[in-house]
Amino acid sequence: MAADQRRRLFDALVAAVSANGYPATTVDEVTAGAGVSKRDFYVHFESKEDCFLQAFDELLESFARKIEAAAPTHGEVAEQVREAIEALARIIADEPEALQFLLVDSLTIGPAGNDPRERSQERFEAMLEAAFRRMPESRPVSEFQRRAIVIGLRLSSYRAIRDRSADSLLAAAPALSDWVLAYPTQAGRTSPTPPQQPVAAAAGEGPTAVRSGAEDPAEADARKRILWAAAELCCQVGYRKLTIQGVSARARVSNRTFYQHFESKEEALLAAFEGIAQGPLRATAEAFASRTRWPRQAEAALYAFLGHVQSDTRFRQLAFLELPAIGRLGLRQIDLLMDDLKQILSPAKPDASGQDHIIRAATIGGVWGALRHEIVGERIEKLTALAPEAVDFVIVGLSDLR
Repeated sequence: MAADQRRRLFDALVAAVSANGYPATTVDEVTAGAGVSKRDFYVHFESKEDCFLQAFDELLESFARKIEAAAPTHGEVAEQVREAIEALARIIADEPEALQFLLVDSLTIGPAGNDPRERSQERFEAMLEAAFRRMPESRPVSEFQRRAIVIGLRLSSYRAIRDRSADSLLAAAPALSDWVLAYPTQAGRTSPTPPQQPVAAAAGEGPTAVRSGAEDPAEADARKRILWAAAELCCQVGYRKLTIQGVSARARVSNRTFYQHFESKEEALLAAFEGIAQGPLRATAEAFASRTRWPRQAEAALYAFLGHVQSDTRFRQLAFLELPAIGRLGLRQIDLLMDDLKQILSPAKPDASGQDHIIRAATIGGVWGALRHEIVGERIEKLTALAPEAVDFVIVGLSDLR
């Protein structure tokens, strides 16, 4: 009886989170979906968060066993990696809601999700490291780069779920396998050279977006103040404690004025971030254009972007910590930023295949996620030291697409 209730609650939670996202899901929805009373829910779990974390661990164990079974530790390493990616694609096709729960929704529950995600990461990194050890004449692949590979594969899976394209991921399995195995053969050969002067965030960058067309100057100023207030207050108190009343007070406007410009705190914060992100993106594009050949173009651009991540506290905190807490709208905004970075660092050829786009996304997303790991762990000072590894990772990952 108790085990059956837990199973039904887990299934109902996955379904509710899939439909509404974690922040909007309530215990009432979960218990109604499971046909279990709230009293019995609290017999099993302390809270919605506790239920989520226990469901996460159970699903992780189930999926890890399926992938391990699909990729036995004998035979060619390339075949083993390809079979693991194909197994992942089949799981996406069969159980998209459950895999989205693991890969996407766990990013939206805040700091409580850090430890379970880390356990997940470590398990798949260990599988990858074991495969690399079996390769003849393989080069060392750093912890940062192993992490980025696993995150890149997770991002490819997430996008396949989001776009309902498990078949595309299955078709790309050989190309993704080649991408994974490029690192133990090529990592460390690119010899990236840092710029002579550290790249710092440009002064005065911030949310400046205003509505197009003719607009009353006082209203434009109010909108701009709301954008600044949303960004600054979110960095101080965190997204979950951000309120419209607090933003309005910081911006010196009424709540009524706030609602004349934005429907919600989410809309205001996302608009603010869109403006803030223009500085790093512009600096990255300018650095790319300052060199004449690839990969030195990508190298210069990445150092410029990492300089902003290192020195621009507001951009770093919003992009890597606060936007995921918004839920899927925040994750979508991050996806758009990574797409911009992908376009700057490696413009797609006119005849680029769908597999090329998957590899580009995995490479840029892998670096993004590996940097986020350091930022979540408050190891900001390590970002500069990791820059050569990040640059090397991107150059290795994208070289065959040039």
